[in-house]
Amino acid sequence: MSAESQRLEYASWGQRFGAFWIDLFIILPFAMVAAKLMWKPPFFSLVLLPLAVLGTAYPIVCHGLWGRTIGKRATGIRVTALDGSRITWRQACLRNAPDIIWLIANAYALILIYTHVSPETYTSWPPAERTHLFKALYPAWHTGLTHGQNAWTYSEFIVMLLNKRRRALHDFVAGTIVQREPSPRAPI
Repeated sequence: MSAESQRLEYASWGQRFGAFWIDLFIILPFAMVAAKLMWKPPFFSLVLLPLAVLGTAYPIVCHGLWGRTIGKRATGIRVTALDGSRITWRQACLRNAPDIIWLIANAYALILIYTHVSPETYTSWPPAERTHLFKALYPAWHTGLTHGQNAWTYSEFIVMLLNKRRRALHDFVAGTIVQREPSPRAPI
């Protein structure tokens, strides 16, 4: 381990949680527009793919280029390799591989639903009942997918809280760690 990486402190759960919410609010406006447009022809295919790409590309590109997302920058943390060096593009992709898998599977389920429900049918459903009717159309395997996704998410938090370096599962997958940025030193 390099002397520089020994000086850095591990990011706190609060810093990581704060970074997550900041990043979520950055992506949220795009998701809201997509949700409005998704059921209007021909927008489904035009919206789902770019939104999926944005949702997965944002953290990969930010981590690959700068070692942090906008949320991590705002909370003063960065992703590094275990030795404190800059992460590789491979590590940036591996950190997000589970999210990509969940996203592809969920997008596939939505595509299956879309092939069975026309936008006219969907908009004819009473708004209060749309969610229930929509959920009923998910393929049978989607329930297992949802449980797996939830189990992964909860495991991420539990693992992060139970190890001294505060690494989440995706950090173990990618060989990364999230560290606090060193504070600027005051002149002596």
